[in-house]
Amino acid sequence: MVWTYENVYLDTATVNWMLSPKLFDRMLEEAVQSVESDRTLLGSDQMVWAQMISPAVEAVRDAPFLSDQVKRNILGANARRSLKRRIGARYPVY
Repeated sequence: MVWTYENVYLDTATVNWMLSPKLFDRMLEEAVQSVESDRTLLGSDQMVWAQMISPAVEAVRDAPFLSDQVKRNILGANARRSLKRRIGARYPVY
């Protein structure tokens, strides 16, 4: 679906802490290569285990194969762009 519909995005939800770091890195790298970094989002649907959101962010920040711009895209710029609204300075830009 992601190749057919440009409004479909990939996200990192759950796989960043359920899988080994090596497997997560491989999946993230393949996702970014497949659909480009502008259609990959940080997944944060872990409200039962809210303490897992920080490791999710760190997993993306620590990915050695991603440029700083790609990390910024995944960690927030893509979501802001897809929602077509400006979040503002009170939320950090990673």
